[in-house]
Amino acid sequence: MKRISIIIPVCNEEGCITQFYNILKQALKKKRINYELLFIDDGSQDKSLPIIKKIVDSDKKANYYSFSRNFGKEAAMYCGLEKATGDYIVIMDADLQHPPDVLVEMYEIINKRNVDSVVAIRKKKSHLLSKIFYSFISKMSSIKFVDGETDFRIMTRNMVDNILRMNERKRFSKGIFNWVGFNKEYYEYDDVKRHDGNSKWDFKKLFVYALDGLISFSDSLLYIPFYIGLLLLIISLLLTILLIIKQSPFVLIIVILLFLFSIVFFVLFLMGLYLESINKEVKRRPLYIIKETSKKE
Repeated sequence: MKRISIIIPVCNEEGCITQFYNILKQALKKKRINYELLFIDDGSQDKSLPIIKKIVDSDKKANYYSFSRNFGKEAAMYCGLEKATGDYIVIMDADLQHPPDVLVEMYEIINKRNVDSVVAIRKKKSHLLSKIFYSFISKMSSIKFVDGETDFRIMTRNMVDNILRMNERKRFSKGIFNWVGFNKEYYEYDDVKRHDGNSKWDFKKLFVYALDGLISFSDSLLYIPFYIGLLLLIISLLLTILLIIKQSPFVLIIVILLFLFSIVFFVLFLMGLYLESINKEVKRRPLYIIKETSKKE
C-alpha cells in the first residue's frame, strides 16, 4: 500500500495540535491509509513542542523537527519536503483550517486519476487585495495562479523530487509548485475558521511574501524603466519640434533634461536585464523536468 507523508508546519499552535492530531488520525484510520506525520516546529514560543513530543512518543508513525528559531513557513515546508519519504506528500496546517476529511478526498482523487497533484481551493474567495495580487502576477508572469489556492495539497513523489531541485533561498512555494508543471486538479472546500488563536500573517508579512512572489516569478517589472525612458524620449522629440518652431531657451532646457533622463532609464533597464540574468544563474533552477520516459535505467 502506498504511504503518504503529511507535513505539518507548526508555529505557536498549542491550542490546536492535539485536536488536529486526533481528528486527522481518525480520518486516516477510517480509510486505512498508511501514513507518516512530520511535525515541523518553526521556533514556537508556547507549549507546541512539548505537545508534539507527546504525540511522537505515542505514535511510531510520527516524527518532529524543531527549528532553532522562527525561519518562516516556507522554510518549514521545504524541511518537510526534504524529510518526507512517502509515495505521496501532503502539506497542511495544524489549525484545522485544512480539514482532514478533505485530505482523504484528495488522496482518493490522486490514487484514482492521472494527476500528480490535487490542490485544495477555498470556495469562499480571497479578499480584494489577494484577488488583485493573483490577477496581477498571473498577467505579469508566464505562470497562472488561481484565486483561493492554498498550500494545502497532495503531490506525487516525482513532483516533490523536482520541487526539491529548486533550492533557491527566497522561496515562493505557490509559484514553485506551478513552475514545475505536472498535471494538477483542484478540489474546492468550504472555508473553515481557525480552531484556536489568530493568524500569524499580518499585512506586513503578506506584503513581503507577495513582493517575493512577484520578483521571483515575473520579469515584467524590469521593463518599467524601458517604458518610462521610451515615454520621456518621445516627449523630448515632440518638444524638439516645438523648440524649432518657437526657439525658446526654456523649452531647450526641458528637452535636454528629458533626453538625459530617458538615457538614464534605458541604462537602468539594461542593468536590470543583467541583474535578472545573474538572478536566474544564482537560483540554479533546472533547465527542464522529465515527467516520464521510455528509457529504463
